[in-house]
Amino acid sequence: MKQRGTGILQSCLCLMSRQPVFTLGPLLWALVLVLLGPPSILAVAGEERPDVKASTALSEKHGPAASPVATGKLSQLVREERWREAAELAEALAKELPYDPMVFYWLGEARLQLGNPIGSVQALRSAQRLGLDTKSLHETLGAAYYALYQFKLFEDQMQRAIEIDPRASRPWYNLGRYYETARGDFTGALKFFEKAKEMEPEDEKSWAHTGFCLEVSGRIDEARRAYETAIALVESKGVQWSLPHQGMSRLLIGDQPESALQFARKAVQIEPNVDSNHLVLARAYEKLGKLREAVSELGEAIRLSPTNLVPRRVLARIYGLLGMKDAAQNELKMIQEITQVYGAR
Repeated sequence: MKQRGTGILQSCLCLMSRQPVFTLGPLLWALVLVLLGPPSILAVAGEERPDVKASTALSEKHGPAASPVATGKLSQLVREERWREAAELAEALAKELPYDPMVFYWLGEARLQLGNPIGSVQALRSAQRLGLDTKSLHETLGAAYYALYQFKLFEDQMQRAIEIDPRASRPWYNLGRYYETARGDFTGALKFFEKAKEMEPEDEKSWAHTGFCLEVSGRIDEARRAYETAIALVESKGVQWSLPHQGMSRLLIGDQPESALQFARKAVQIEPNVDSNHLVLARAYEKLGKLREAVSELGEAIRLSPTNLVPRRVLARIYGLLGMKDAAQNELKMIQEITQVYGAR
């Protein structure tokens, strides 16, 4: 996250095989899958990196907390995002100190980062039973539930995080992403993103996803302003995140293809391993009549995401325009084989 309004999205992907790559509406829906990714889309509490050593008050109700040496090592592993080592140390500490809620909290955080949401929920619920009731706990537990498609439990955790800290932006942002992706409710998502921006006006992610929801809703001028704000924030902070540049490229492809090309190139430069960046760059090249360049970018998109049918459909069509009938047929054959294995995507 791929469960996210999947039926609608699959229908839109089928449309792609019959319409030009620069047709805005169907492509936007098709791009939801490649733009928004799996359930790990949510911002989790670990981004704040609360101090591991700031946890002793609760654990001391039941027994001594972990030693400063152990917590110091765990804190270092968390700061360095060495999640496997952090999980191993936290598991050892949990056996030694089964009454320390923060040990279980960090075990849950590490497991979530390692792609183990079930183990994350188990550890975080243990922390809860030991009395931990913080914004970070509920944000991380909510993200784990989201990864398990337990959306009602996810919403409950975000609401509890908001109750604990009404000025926190992250729960509002996460709710916005849920409405944007799992529910396909862009109007509802915008309300949450507006609330997140009220709490944190310089959050580039809330601005960028505001732009995306406005774009899909056909509110193009507003979308452009939102993307421009997100790009300014990304560049001022030095953040390596390409979604707002990609969005600007899509908005401009119709009447300003040269500008669209520049934004698409920038997106690829920032995040060359994002397949949708190469797809958008291919769109810009095709719009400008540079079909060979478009083929190259589509090839890279396919290399990065071999089972995504969108670039394959576009590539087959461009091969046809170039008179490369055998290559076009090979792509169509690959599409059939992938569809047989994975279904229409």
